[in-house]
Amino acid sequence: RAPRRALVWVGTNATFPGRAHTVEVHVLGFAGDLYGFRAEVTADRLLRTQRAFASPGELVEAMRQDEREARSLLAESRHPHERKVS
Repeated sequence: RAPRRALVWVGTNATFPGRAHTVEVHVLGFAGDLYGFRAEVTADRLLRTQRAFASPGELVEAMRQDEREARSLLAESRHPHERKVS
């Protein structure tokens, strides 16, 4: 199978204390259940460091921003000569 683009989280969940270290993978453009399957994951870059959020809603918004940033970076990497000009 061809590699899939994804967001990956490795760490503890500082917003919900008391949970163990986890690895979470959100495969972009995939709607299905992958629990129990093995996956090979390669990290490309760090989008943000771990932090605690004031509420679950704030965490969800940060995750949405992470996805927007990742999609933008992935689009740029597919078209390296088509850079956005500010």
